[in-house]
Amino acid sequence: MKKLLITVYFIIIGCFCCYGQTTGPAYLKTLQTALQQSRADTGRLRILNKLGNYYILRNYLERKSYYLDSALVNLQKAIALSTQLHLDTGAYGKNENEILLGKAYMALDDTAKGKLHYMIAINYYHNHHNPLSEVKTWSYLGDTYIYHSYPVEQRESYLKAIEIAKRYHYIDREIELRYKLAAIFFSDAKYDEAIAACKNILHDFPDRPSSEVDELDQVYWLLAATYRYKGSLNKALYYGLECIRCMELHHENYWNDKFYGELAQIYDDLGQTEKSIFWYKKALAIRENKDTQEEYIYRTVAFIVQGLIKLGKSKEALEEITALERRRAPVTPLGSAVVYQSKAYCYEALKNYPLAESNYLKMIRLYQTSISITEITAIAFYDISRFYVEQKRYADAAKYLNDTVSGHLTLSVNKNFQYLYFKVDSASGRYIDAMRHFGNYKALNDSMFNITKSKQIEELQIKYETDKKENDIRVLQKDRADQQDKVIQANRVRNLTLCGTLLLLLTLGLLYNSYRINQKKTKEIDIKNNTLGLLIDEKDELLAEKEDLIKEIHHRVKNNLQIVMALLQRQSTFITNEDALLAIRDSEHRMHSIALIHQKLYQTDSFTIVNMVEYIDELTGYLRDSYDLGNQVQFEKHVEDVELELNIAVPLGLILNEAITNAIKYGFTDTQKGTIFIALNQVADHAYVLKISDNGGGLPDDFDIKKNSSMGFNLMTGLSKQVGGSFKIEGENGVVITIDFRTDQGAKVI
Repeated sequence: MKKLLITVYFIIIGCFCCYGQTTGPAYLKTLQTALQQSRADTGRLRILNKLGNYYILRNYLERKSYYLDSALVNLQKAIALSTQLHLDTGAYGKNENEILLGKAYMALDDTAKGKLHYMIAINYYHNHHNPLSEVKTWSYLGDTYIYHSYPVEQRESYLKAIEIAKRYHYIDREIELRYKLAAIFFSDAKYDEAIAACKNILHDFPDRPSSEVDELDQVYWLLAATYRYKGSLNKALYYGLECIRCMELHHENYWNDKFYGELAQIYDDLGQTEKSIFWYKKALAIRENKDTQEEYIYRTVAFIVQGLIKLGKSKEALEEITALERRRAPVTPLGSAVVYQSKAYCYEALKNYPLAESNYLKMIRLYQTSISITEITAIAFYDISRFYVEQKRYADAAKYLNDTVSGHLTLSVNKNFQYLYFKVDSASGRYIDAMRHFGNYKALNDSMFNITKSKQIEELQIKYETDKKENDIRVLQKDRADQQDKVIQANRVRNLTLCGTLLLLLTLGLLYNSYRINQKKTKEIDIKNNTLGLLIDEKDELLAEKEDLIKEIHHRVKNNLQIVMALLQRQSTFITNEDALLAIRDSEHRMHSIALIHQKLYQTDSFTIVNMVEYIDELTGYLRDSYDLGNQVQFEKHVEDVELELNIAVPLGLILNEAITNAIKYGFTDTQKGTIFIALNQVADHAYVLKISDNGGGLPDDFDIKKNSSMGFNLMTGLSKQVGGSFKIEGENGVVITIDFRTDQGAKVI
């Protein structure tokens, strides 16, 4: 499994994914700059999520574990922030970050911790009845196991996802997951099992209407690839053409380069070079436009180069690879290796053998230092071995043939290897081995090409071309019918135009007469409009004056209350009685709570609405400063963005003042540090709950609110009734004051 790591990934997750735009240094710098400028909100959460994903992708591309350390740091911050924001779901929510964190730990080979984070998300989706997300997460977990040689766990994850998909009739998901299981058989070279799994999918899910999203084209593609590896090119061609038909039927466009590439390879193995080049070029155009990883773009061009050489167009082949190199110079070792490989083909065809050998050797060095991909590496060894055989340098050819790894190769590649072994063994005098390899070569060649298969292939191509022509004829017939409809429609339009012209002339005469009448009426209306405009302007001026007056009233009320507060402060300097001083101070705080509301009103365009978040912030700040609390008492606020009418806000402000003042004065000892909690939440339409609590010593054991006659409690009880609410006080662990009130009944006069 491990030797096919990259092959499996691109089969199951999808070949030729686009990384260029999201893994480059410029993208990272953009994210880091945005993170520095962000606030602790969903914007920062999105950036942290993208950074975590970026570093995971960089690790998969470069295999450098320090990227994963950065991924862990950013994802853990993202989870903490999403928890703080109470954002569990969504594209950048807590559970999506848990999945990425699991992926990062899996990449660090900490499989247990990785699975733990996946299971956090899975359990959340299961408990919150979100089966689609649960299916996706099981699927992601199965995908992640690809990298760590856990075939049993991988299959179990996919099977669990399939079970849920079947239960909830997620047909597309079920097809996708069963396709992934079939792809695992293919990657393990269990071709018969892969074919059986794919055919079961086609049996259970025949073609559906083209308006539906479908995954069947992927199944046809895998069948085509599997039969190609088995050497059954007639069946490979059948399913390759079916894949294209299904893709066009369902208007698929994301994987079409992969589908075109597979059909091109089938035609290549069939020896139909011109058709092969046609489909390779269609795939190349899409891959360049998608900014696919460069090694896959260069491999596609390498196939085109080989095809052109077969057609005797060696100079054109060399221009093809050099033109691509000018458009996008390779930046990875694997991309450079493919470039050297393509150039070596061209120079060999042009009989410049020293330059060809130089490029072949550079190719081998780069392939040996790059990520090992069995089939691509095997083809590279085959190419240099074949070159040396052609040059009759059999010892050099044998050296690279001995280094060649066998395994997950197409029947066509295996056939070519057997022929090379035959040539080398013959030159070395190992005639028994040579005959054995030649026998293998003949057997493989005969299994790929015989009269029956050739006839089937010819019939398939004729059928495909016939279907295509019939479809073109249908399109032409439809176009002809459309043209005839347009001619008939044009005649109707002409006749209607003539009738319309006569009617227009008659209408113009009537309109002119009406115009003369309306002209007179218009003058009368203009006079009335001018009068109305003057009245409207006068009304607007009165409204503006009214708004200014209301602002002035609120301003003066605030100023008058401040004057009273100043008088009380002045009076307090002449009073020595502690109770009287305390009463004056309490009165001063109550007046400030009311004055603060009027200040908020004249500072905004709304003269009757108070923003409670801003009001409570300023009130607590004032009380903190008044009592010189320092760090002894902290305020913790959980206030929703609520706006209340003036007749509700004033009583609530007084209640807040009384409750907070009592907590400050009586809730804590001189040496005790404490916290006062304030919460204002909307629990239903027009229904709210205000809660003020502290973590102090609580109420005395003999406290009875019914017998308590203090002004503060009487004031809070009365004000609660005034806003149509209820007053409740509890005192087991600190004091908790709760006021439930509604805003749709207005404040009462108590």
